[in-house]
Order: sequence, then C-alpha cells, then structure tokens
Amino acid sequence: LLGLLGHSRGGALSMLAAAADHDVRGVAVWGAIATIDRMTERRKEFIRRTGLHRSSSPSIRVTLEPGPDFLDDLDENRSRLDIRRAVERLARPLLVLHGEQDLVVRTSEAQLLAGYGDPRLTTLKVIPHASHTFGTDHPFSGTTPPLERAIDETARFFLAHLTQS
Repeated sequence: LLGLLGHSRGGALSMLAAAADHDVRGVAVWGAIATIDRMTERRKEFIRRTGLHRSSSPSIRVTLEPGPDFLDDLDENRSRLDIRRAVERLARPLLVLHGEQDLVVRTSEAQLLAGYGDPRLTTLKVIPHASHTFGTDHPFSGTTPPLERAIDETARFFLAHLTQS
C-alpha cells in the first residue's frame, strides 16, 4: 500500500501525483500550496525579461531561482499542474495539515485544498502556534511540539488508511 506525504510545493506535487496514480491509497500534505502558479504578472514579466527570479522565505533559509523555463513549463502544462482539479478527482483520503502561523503559505490555502476534496475523505487540521516549518529551523536542530503533532496526526492518518485491505 502506498501513501504520499509532501510539504509546501512538495505537497502540491504529492496531490498531483496521487491523482494520476491509483496505487496511492492516501495523501498527507503539510503547509501545501493550492496553486503552482503563484507569481504576479509583473514578476513573470521581470523573469522573462531578465532570466532571474529570487524568492526567499523568512522562515526557511532556502532561495529558489526558477527562470523562464519554469514559466514556460507552467504555460505548457497548465492542465496537468491544476491542483484543484487533481484534488477534486482524487477520490482517496487526503489529510491537509497546516500551521496556524504559517506566513509562507497562508491558512486560507489549506482551507481551499480541503474544500476541493471529497468531504467524506478529506480532513483539515490546523496546528496552533505552528509556522510553515512547524517550528523547526534549517538546518534541523531538533523537534518541536508542533512538529511532533504533525508527525502524530500523519502517522494516525496513514495507519488508518494504509492498513486496510
């Protein structure tokens, strides 16, 4: 039995992959984005003109540098990268976990994702006092109560949905 877990953009990719693979029996996402196309038209124009894009998050020390090829890929694969459509046709258990104090991906995106899913199969849990990284740092320096809760919720979800025959 196969389950997928993804965080942030990885959560989006997990939902997209699960919608395309019926062997996946459940999906858990942490702080997942609700749309792949997150840039303003002004930012896209800048990237196409200069070839540069830098975005960094205050809660994690990671800088992503997608360029014009990324934008071309978005345009060419818009329907394949439609998270809403993927979640609407998922028809399998989905756990949407989100930090209440996530400043990178707002809680409203978790609510959107949960709303796209089948209400009988979709669970939304917002973890109090949790950030986008559930209170952890990069590089990882140790666990936190919000991270432990996310792990516990996810383990319960997978035990419930991946142990059934």
